[in-house]
Amino acid sequence: FATRPTALSRDRLDSLRMIARLASDKLTHLREQDDLTRIKQMIESAPVNVMYADRDLTLRYMNATAVQTFKRLEQYLPVKVDQMLGQSLDIFHRNPEHQRRLLADPRNLPFSALIRLGPEYLDLTAAAIIDHNGQYLGPMVSWEHATEKYLTKQREAETAANTAAVNQLLLALARAGSAGEMITAALTTVREVFGWVYGSYWETDPK
Repeated sequence: FATRPTALSRDRLDSLRMIARLASDKLTHLREQDDLTRIKQMIESAPVNVMYADRDLTLRYMNATAVQTFKRLEQYLPVKVDQMLGQSLDIFHRNPEHQRRLLADPRNLPFSALIRLGPEYLDLTAAAIIDHNGQYLGPMVSWEHATEKYLTKQREAETAANTAAVNQLLLALARAGSAGEMITAALTTVREVFGWVYGSYWETDPK
């Protein structure tokens, strides 16, 4: 290094500026690469099922958790898990037109849906992936195996409906003045609370 000030030519200054700019760009690129590597590792090892599809809704990525979960559900899939990459997301839907319209436009995202896969239920959330230019790259879908949660919710709803039916029937019976009114009240309660369309009874002549 110089021990005293040195006059630099314009060409030398330009060269030093170019070297500094190139070094800065390289460092920025390396930092971005490091950030991308960290993000990718975080997604890959996340305990959440994550998938990514391009704008054509072709599946391009699944993290390790998604692969493992799909392996447990493989018997209900139209293709083997090892063959899923490169497939269209249409394979998850019998009538995919509605989902295609939703996922094709980032203004529709995020959105959530519960879909059925064989006897199993999957709770999906789709979000838009946007690049630094604001261009839509495709949907990222996170999901959970929600069968037990769905069945628990169904059981709770059924229990609530049963309780409501009993309470409503008790009130109706208290107002009934004859056996016919009691039976009619019971049938009406069942139809209203359980959503049944039809209910009837008939009397037999004891003679």
